[in-house]
Amino acid sequence: MTLLQTARTGPFAIALLIATLLSSGAPGAGAGSGLPGDADCDGDVSSIDAALILQHSAGLLSTLSCPEASDANNDGSVNSLDAALVLQLDAGLIDTLFSGHWRQGASMPTPRTEVTSAALDSVIYVIGGFRATGGNSDVVEAYDTASDSWSAKAPLPARLDHAGAAAVGGKIYIIGGYTSLAQGVVSSATYEYDPAADVWAERAPMPLGRAAAATVALNGTIYVLGGVGPQPTTPLAYDPATNTWRELAPMALDREHLTASAVDGKIYVIGGRRFVTQNVDTADVYDPGTNTWQPIAPLPTARGGLASASLDGLVHVVGGEDLSPGGSTFPQHEIYDPRSDAWLAAPPLPTPRHGLTAQAIEGRLYVIGGGPRPNLSVSGAVEILEPGTP
Repeated sequence: MTLLQTARTGPFAIALLIATLLSSGAPGAGAGSGLPGDADCDGDVSSIDAALILQHSAGLLSTLSCPEASDANNDGSVNSLDAALVLQLDAGLIDTLFSGHWRQGASMPTPRTEVTSAALDSVIYVIGGFRATGGNSDVVEAYDTASDSWSAKAPLPARLDHAGAAAVGGKIYIIGGYTSLAQGVVSSATYEYDPAADVWAERAPMPLGRAAAATVALNGTIYVLGGVGPQPTTPLAYDPATNTWRELAPMALDREHLTASAVDGKIYVIGGRRFVTQNVDTADVYDPGTNTWQPIAPLPTARGGLASASLDGLVHVVGGEDLSPGGSTFPQHEIYDPRSDAWLAAPPLPTPRHGLTAQAIEGRLYVIGGGPRPNLSVSGAVEILEPGTP
């Protein structure tokens, strides 16, 4: 059982945990450190702070010395989840607590889920996906992050959902996806979009069709990892300059509805699901220089249908869904630090959803679209993470 699960198991477990933690010492009475999780303001985040937060959430302690710092995940409330994060930090299971807050951007004009996106300069292009009616879409809408405004662009040459996207050399490439999810028709097509001319062109198709894969650009090459289709453990690499595809060293585990982001010349491939409903916490790093794979610290919350983006050397992982009976969408926002091979806790998504897309621009994380409920549901939400305290 994880520390997070322990904090959710009920009043008896909470009381037992409080008693255990308080036996290690008494709370301090400092002037306030401002550190996330430092409930007693003594300049240190420890199990004592977790005990105080648990007492407060159980109604055994009316006030906290540092109520703002006690909100360890910065979600606007102090509860057992904050205590669990402090315990994980104290035990060395996470490296630090990330400080930041979310704000709303202008809503996407056409609410959709299972979208893909790519960013050029300060503009995010959100492409394809499912509409509220359930049909897949050829809609392309561009979000200008500088002006917080949307504009319509030339539609895709085909209606697609669960496609991949990446930007290379001032152009956007759309790869694979489903042309019909109901019939299981996986596309192998590659389309190139020129934003300057607002036109699409067809390029060399993939040797193996893919849908619900992770797609990421690195050093002029586009990588397609995992997904649904033939030989799903075989990654593919596309060179837009030569319009050619090649196969790469296989992944250890086939999975789809996963995500990937690049940091410092390597690609971090995270989460996903297998057999429709089995979410996984698997995480690996791929080194294009050596064409090799290595496992990394697993994702703290196993989930598929998630999204990610790299920001300031960290991989932010958001959202997802649980398709098991009674499942829901995930608000989790967890950050991977490649330098320490550790996960950081971060402010959760204001709107839990799956089938969403994420991009990082000028120090901010933009999370767009997706479904607020499992299976078919849509959203036009634009939520923007501002690093640092409000």
